Amino acid sequence: MSDHKYTLHLTERQARVIVDALDLFSRIGMGQLKEVAYVLRQNPLPSSDPDLEARTTLLSEIRDKLDTLSRYWMKGPGFYGITSKSISDRFRIAFDIQQVIRHRLAWDRNPQGDITVDFDNPTKTSEEDLPKIETVK
Repeated sequence: MSDHKYTLHLTERQARVIVDALDLFSRIGMGQLKEVAYVLRQNPLPSSDPDLEARTTLLSEIRDKLDTLSRYWMKGPGFYGITSKSISDRFRIAFDIQQVIRHRLAWDRNPQGDITVDFDNPTKTSEEDLPKIETVK
């Protein structure tokens, strides 16, 4: 591993997309495979789509298959927690990055704070140091 550091300048919207992507990636790593179907459902199909019923049925079947795969993969009905040593550190790294970005976005959006998890200080779960983020004016 190298000790290179990088700077990436993003818009708020781009940062939110990264948070969503990292959330999905870390959830998949924990065995929450149904989350893939949930993300697909967030892209609504137009009610005028002639294949709407078939697509909706297929998405439901995919969700059920992903649930079955998750149960098989995890050897039971549950899934791993983010700190479990049974998952790759890559998923914990993704979770750590997600925490740092969502924390910064939350405080930029509401400097008075709030009680949602977004305002909690990020907790290191991976072997990597937590990344640093700052708002650029």
